[in-house]
Amino acid sequence: MSFAALAQPDPRIAILAQQTHATCARSDDAIITITILEGEAPAVIQWNNTTESLFGAAIIPTSGDLFHISGLKPGNYKVYISNTVGADTSFSLVLKAPPLLEYKITFEAEKCFRANTAFISIDTIFGGIPPYSARINNVPEPNFRWENLEAGTYFIEMEDAVGCIREDAVILPAGPEFSFDLGSPAVVFTGDTVFGTFTAERTLSTITWTPEDCCTFRVDGSYDIYADKSTMVNLCLTDTNGCKAVDDWFVTVKRRRDLYAPNVFTPDSGDEENRHFCLFANDGVADLAWMKIADREGRIWFEEKNVPVNAPMRGWNGTAGGQKAPSNVYFWAAQVRYTDGRSLLFTGDVTVVR
Repeated sequence: MSFAALAQPDPRIAILAQQTHATCARSDDAIITITILEGEAPAVIQWNNTTESLFGAAIIPTSGDLFHISGLKPGNYKVYISNTVGADTSFSLVLKAPPLLEYKITFEAEKCFRANTAFISIDTIFGGIPPYSARINNVPEPNFRWENLEAGTYFIEMEDAVGCIREDAVILPAGPEFSFDLGSPAVVFTGDTVFGTFTAERTLSTITWTPEDCCTFRVDGSYDIYADKSTMVNLCLTDTNGCKAVDDWFVTVKRRRDLYAPNVFTPDSGDEENRHFCLFANDGVADLAWMKIADREGRIWFEEKNVPVNAPMRGWNGTAGGQKAPSNVYFWAAQVRYTDGRSLLFTGDVTVVR
């Protein structure tokens, strides 16, 4: 945009001033064009942007030609011109610009870690020259709303109809993480159910897992494992905010149930535990349905039902009816009950040493 202004007359110098306003609010492409209509050249021209305290000077070499003062910022200008014969003149003008491009940025970070649910929105746009366009990380969006964003830094470019651009940046932080701890890999014997607990950093709303027929997990942090074969369990925990945490947990299923029977014991030993005979077993054995101990002649020295394993004080103490069994080899038989409901008969011998 330009206009013409005639400076105050001087019989020895007269000039024509034209102006071109700045394209954007903060650009420096405004221009003042000077033509010496009457008077001698060369002439000295000086200008002062009183708005921003910017100064400049130059030589107008010839009369009648257009002389451009370019690269000017918007503002109020005072211009002085004088030639070599002492003629001078001055004038004031205003270099304008469109209003500054303004807008409001609304954004929300993702609520959960790596959920890609963040968004950035631009609204309340004014200033500049409409219509407007916008890009975030060089991705345009006519509705000025970018959704399903991941955490990171985003660079905003808002542009008006004449190419004026305003730039901003938004940092979207990552959503909070949460985890849970199931402890060591689970070991279960076929037919058994293992009960346990786990810890989670959040209040849980749902738990899903595969395979579904291996176990049960509850939001209160308890679980039951009853798998019939070794398997990798894939778990997904969801908290009350909808955030998810996933992990894999290996469940080992064993069939072997170890049983150990001492082959000698000393009823008169100073060590109380060595004064009894019992059967020892791992977690796969429930108890003994019954156990009997007899000598070579068939005399029963011990006979009990529902005998616990790993409990020496509940075993045979080497006596029967107040009579001590002499040093000898004795034969035992026991019906072992497993935790999966099966039972097997075991036999063996043990030596009594006195």
